[in-house]
Amino acid sequence: MKQSIFISGLFILFSFTQMQAQQSPCSLDTKTLFTGEYGTQFNESYEAYQADTEKLKNIQTKSVSIIAVLGLWCEDSQREIPRLMRILETENLKNIPVNYYLVDSDKKCADPDVQSLNVQYVPALIFYRDGVEIGRIIEKPETSLEADIVKLLGN
Repeated sequence: MKQSIFISGLFILFSFTQMQAQQSPCSLDTKTLFTGEYGTQFNESYEAYQADTEKLKNIQTKSVSIIAVLGLWCEDSQREIPRLMRILETENLKNIPVNYYLVDSDKKCADPDVQSLNVQYVPALIFYRDGVEIGRIIEKPETSLEADIVKLLGN
């Protein structure tokens, strides 16, 4: 009996651990961007972009996180997501957590949490501070990605 309870407990613990480790069905490993069907476009954008690190020096990044919703097929995503990745290599920004989510051409995916973001155009870069949305950059920046990030996060 004790052995049965022990084995049942292990099964429950294993199941719980597996549930905790599961990612959103829309989560995207950024390596996929550079190796998949559209890898060439993402690589070219990434390699060609030089972030304006001077503009980014004094950004306040405490408690900031980003959700990036994109479509691999989308030219704006192919341009802006690699730029965002370059920008986030800047010394004071490299610890900002970013979650990348992939949507289809209807801007949908199987994750209700991603659906609740109400993304109508991609890429959608959604910025949070202390878990509260503080702004979005949709499709392309108004001025430049760096300038728009400074505007959202302050300096």
